[in-house]
Amino acid sequence: MLKLTLALLLACTLECIPALAAEPGEDTYSTDNPAAPAPPPEGDPKKEKQPAPVKTPYDALPYASLLKKASAGDLTAQFELGSRYNYGRELPKNSREALRWLRKAGQAGYTDAQRLLAVKLFEGHDVPVDQDEAFLWAQRLADSGDRPGQLMLGNLYANGEGTPRDLIRAYMWFDIAATPVSGKTLDELSQNAMDSATDARDKTSALLQPEEEVEAQQLATDWWLKKSAPKKSASAKRKKTATSAKKKSAATK
Repeated sequence: MLKLTLALLLACTLECIPALAAEPGEDTYSTDNPAAPAPPPEGDPKKEKQPAPVKTPYDALPYASLLKKASAGDLTAQFELGSRYNYGRELPKNSREALRWLRKAGQAGYTDAQRLLAVKLFEGHDVPVDQDEAFLWAQRLADSGDRPGQLMLGNLYANGEGTPRDLIRAYMWFDIAATPVSGKTLDELSQNAMDSATDARDKTSALLQPEEEVEAQQLATDWWLKKSAPKKSASAKRKKTATSAKKKSAATK
C-alpha cells in the first residue's frame, strides 16, 4: 500500500524531468511509460487515483463523537472527519465538507491532511482543479520535513505547475529529499521518495549551469540549517535553565 500511496502522491512522475530539456517552442509532457514516444492522446489525460484512506485512532468512532472532537479542535478527528466525507466512508460523499475539515487539520500542520489536499486539488478529485492551492499544500508538507512531499514539490517546480517553472528550486527540493538523515529509519514510502529524488536531482543537474547548481545546493543547505536551528535553540535553552537551577540549588545550601 505504501508503494501505491507514493505513486498517488506524485502528481508528476519523474519521466517529466528529461522533457524540460526540450527545444524552445517544443511541448513538454509527463508519462507513466518511459518508453512512450509521444504524450497521451489529446483529450485522454491520465488521472491518478486518490491515496488510500489513512487509518487513524478514531477510525471506528461514531459520527457524533467524532464531530464533537473535531469541533473542539482535535486534529486527528478533523482529519478523520474530512477523510470520511472525502471517501464516503460511513457518510455520504461531500467534497465541500471534506475540504473544510481537511483544511482545518492541514492548516494546523497535520501532514496526512496536507498530503490528501495536495493530491485532491492537483488532480481535481470531485473538486475543481486548483494547482495554486495544491502547490501551497505541497510546500507546507515539504517544509515540515515530509520526504514524499519534498519530491512532489520538486516536481511541481520542475514542471511549472501551480508556480512558475524554477529548476533551481526543483533541484533544491530534490536534493533535500535525497539527503539521508543520520539515525533516522525510513519507511518504504520515504525510502522510495528518497531514491526517486536522487534520480530527479541528477537529471535536473544536467539542465543547470554550474553556478545555478551551486545556488540550488546553497538553498538546500540553508533549509537544513534553518530546520536544525530551532532544535539547537531549544537545547541551549534547556541547558541554560538546568545550569540556572543548579546555581540556585547551590546557593540555598
